[in-house]
Amino acid sequence: MKTTTFFLIIIDVLIHSQIFALKKNVTLLKAINDKQISIKANSLGGYKGDCVHIELKNLSPDSLEIIIESGTTMVSENVIYQDILITKQENISLKSFETKAASLTGFCCRAKKCGPQKGNKFKPMPARKPELKLLASYISKAKYSNDVIQNAIWAVSDSFNTALVIDPKDSLVKKLRSYVCKLKNEIEPWYEITSKTLVYLGGSMQNFNLQLSGILPYVNPKYQYAYLEIINEKGKKIGICVGDWLQEGAHNYQINIPVAGLPDGKYQVTLSANNTIIASREFKL
Repeated sequence: MKTTTFFLIIIDVLIHSQIFALKKNVTLLKAINDKQISIKANSLGGYKGDCVHIELKNLSPDSLEIIIESGTTMVSENVIYQDILITKQENISLKSFETKAASLTGFCCRAKKCGPQKGNKFKPMPARKPELKLLASYISKAKYSNDVIQNAIWAVSDSFNTALVIDPKDSLVKKLRSYVCKLKNEIEPWYEITSKTLVYLGGSMQNFNLQLSGILPYVNPKYQYAYLEIINEKGKKIGICVGDWLQEGAHNYQINIPVAGLPDGKYQVTLSANNTIIASREFKL
């Protein structure tokens, strides 16, 4: 009888010890709301890639598997700086009362604000648009360059031109671009725009369009010399880009024209000969 009692006591001790502590799977936001963990989240000084540092502390006697879902947004506590959308799910295991640090992969989702400075504090929140959560989940399932991901996110978060979502070396980017258009409920652009983003001292950012490329189908009644021109919303020709001899019949004309310095707006690119427009397509900057 004494032996049985002794073993029952030992089992009871083990059940209430860390050896038999429960391990719970819980999302980051729920764990914070339920006060199971405390968190410190800070900027590593960038606006894309591995740019968020977090420190989690388990406040419970149970082991926790913290799931940081793609689509979670690190909202800047200082309103002049950008928020960061997490695009790669991370799982962090915490023993009871353990503290652990990690870096997170994310991208700016507030393009008009300044880039985060190192040490800027964040507060984890849900994505401010359901489309951003869906996009983050889609991105997490494939590998893209940081520039491609950033332009895709800005296309949804800040209504940037979807034509900026390009990578000639990666055919999967076309599927991403199509998905972005689906989220925005827009027709996929026929053209692509290369661009460059500059970050100034103080963190302010500006995006510059550089080159427009695409296919312009045309039907030429005869072999003749034609000009490729850009026309603005007011119908004014703003430049003759190139002249070329065109073969008779139906063909595709490969467009590669500089657009640096052109203000945002709607334009037409036209192919004309002898004051007659052979073909035209609209594009937007």
